[in-house]
Amino acid sequence: MFENLVGKKNFSIDRLSTFCHIAEAGSIGAATGDNANRQSLYSRQVGELESFLGIDLLDRHAKPYRVTEAGQELSRICRNYLSALDGFVAGCQDRPSKLVIGAGESLIQWLLIPGVLPALRNALPGTNVIFRNLRTEEIIESLQNGEIDLGFVRDNAVKSGLLKKGKFHQDYRAFIPKKFRAKLTSPVTLDQLAKFPMAVLEGGGQYRTTLERLAAEAGTELGFVTECSSSTQVALLVARKECCAVLPSFARSQLDEATIDDFAVEGLKPLERNLCFAWSPKRAEILPIVKEAVEVCAGA
Repeated sequence: MFENLVGKKNFSIDRLSTFCHIAEAGSIGAATGDNANRQSLYSRQVGELESFLGIDLLDRHAKPYRVTEAGQELSRICRNYLSALDGFVAGCQDRPSKLVIGAGESLIQWLLIPGVLPALRNALPGTNVIFRNLRTEEIIESLQNGEIDLGFVRDNAVKSGLLKKGKFHQDYRAFIPKKFRAKLTSPVTLDQLAKFPMAVLEGGGQYRTTLERLAAEAGTELGFVTECSSSTQVALLVARKECCAVLPSFARSQLDEATIDDFAVEGLKPLERNLCFAWSPKRAEILPIVKEAVEVCAGA
């Protein structure tokens, strides 16, 4: 059994682990922090693996050397199986099992920590739950590469080869500090919101471009006076009564009802989305905790 692997020269778990580190970092230099001794070691180990496999794992025509397509495939395989083996060994040694969940920062703070984490703690006692703040594209790639166990993303972002479960509807509301004395009733219009100083996400993301397009279609322009890099920063500005904002409705739990009003907004249907938990079936096959966690998270 495994006659192509066992006892072969230039092939070992150490070499595979090193190569996974290089693939994750993107290059030998990035993986070693430009440490000359480690660079020499990593280069030798990769060269030995290449000699064993008979293929190039690094493209040496590029500077710095980049991982080849075959190398990316090898790293995906190794990450899944080595992490499963690591988890098994940890269990044998009575160390906590590990579950890594990728999601956006606001989803982690406003939904997963208060709503999902307690259910995981109850169903999977002793499990070390790790949340990673990642963009949607990073989550999908990390699931495919075996870098995370679960992802919490838009259901229409889940690619072929991944599975998904759960349906969490995300709609949006306008949050306005009472100090602005907004004499409004739900639902409000974008034209009414244009009268207030607004905070918004910076850049050209889907949330902002859609909000700007909807306002333009309504014949108005929202008064964005502050731009932030995350929804949690936007919510903080609202909490400090500096600005108003259109935020996911579950931000309500983070904002004081005594000082912050919220209103439904006409015409925001295009912003709404369904969220779900996604995972790799290959990873679930070798890490049973993934299947257990999916059931817990989807039902939370």
